[in-house]
Amino acid sequence: MATCHISSKSRAIFAGIFSLIQALIWCAIAILGILLYTCKISVTESSGLTYLFYLVYFYSGECGAVEIELQEDATTTRILWPTNGTAAALKTYMWIIVYLMLSLVWAISSLLFLIVTVAETRGAEGVKLRVPWLVTTAVFLILDVAGTIVYSVDISFTEDLQQLLEFVGLHHIDDTLGAYNSSSIFGSITMGPSIIATLIFSRLIIIWVLNLTLLIHIAHDVRQTEKKKALEPRQPREPYKEYLKKLSTVGPIPDVKWEPYQRKRSEVPIVKPLSKPSPPNERKRKQSDYGQYLYYARHLPQARLYDIQSETPPTAKSEITDPFAASMVDPHIPTVDYVVSESLKKEIPPGSDVIKENLQMSKNPSRGGDDLNLLY
Repeated sequence: MATCHISSKSRAIFAGIFSLIQALIWCAIAILGILLYTCKISVTESSGLTYLFYLVYFYSGECGAVEIELQEDATTTRILWPTNGTAAALKTYMWIIVYLMLSLVWAISSLLFLIVTVAETRGAEGVKLRVPWLVTTAVFLILDVAGTIVYSVDISFTEDLQQLLEFVGLHHIDDTLGAYNSSSIFGSITMGPSIIATLIFSRLIIIWVLNLTLLIHIAHDVRQTEKKKALEPRQPREPYKEYLKKLSTVGPIPDVKWEPYQRKRSEVPIVKPLSKPSPPNERKRKQSDYGQYLYYARHLPQARLYDIQSETPPTAKSEITDPFAASMVDPHIPTVDYVVSESLKKEIPPGSDVIKENLQMSKNPSRGGDDLNLLY
């Protein structure tokens, strides 16, 4: 099919517009048929085939008596059309009522289908909004087949004038009237109304086939879209790999916003807030600010203890030769090299262990907590 070579969205838009046009046309046909059946619109004999179609399928008897002339050579006979209408007219009236109601539903569902297609609505909501169009189109396809069968059967009952008169209910006509093979109204083609009705309900066959093709393709597209969405692996609910990577490095805790949909927060270090209420201006700080404070408050930088007799101060890259000092250094906590001043060398005897036992690092609260003092 030609529709296979276009995108699903373009195909859906075409289907929505095409079905909307059909629905509006059928609404117009149904309204016109109702007006003809209720005698709101009059049809004259000069209308030709339209008048013939009206007599067979829309004449209800409320518009007055109708006489037709039967001719054979120079002889003319006039007969009265059924004044109470015909069974074919009542049948057609019921069909157009059903088609009018369904056409209104089809028009609304087509508009909704177009809106959903243009907006590219997916998921359960998109399916729910597309289902009315799919169902209505399927119902129309079934009704078209049923109507085509019903009116195609009428063709076999209207092959000649005698059969046509019996079809409309003139069973009391004498058999001798069968010799009359023509009339001023019907002419010689008595199957015309049934053929027209069959073509209308079959939508000229081509339109019906196109509707069926569009319905199959769009239903397949909707099914494939939802199936593809269902088969797609769900995204892991741990979008903080970059955050974990940053936490593995030495430095302040990065400023990352917590999302409420994180599934396993236990995998990420949770920094608890301060035990004492913070001032109003500090309450607006983010969690990373408190984390940085608590981290350095609980894990103070450790000093590397060197031999105070060394004349050359060690650098940050120098190795710790003292085993006791090396055991005090936590490799996971950043270290800082400190050099003992000359005044301290004079006060403490060389090789004394006092400095090793009493040397501590603490915060200086008087200077904002950023400077470190050597206490002994």
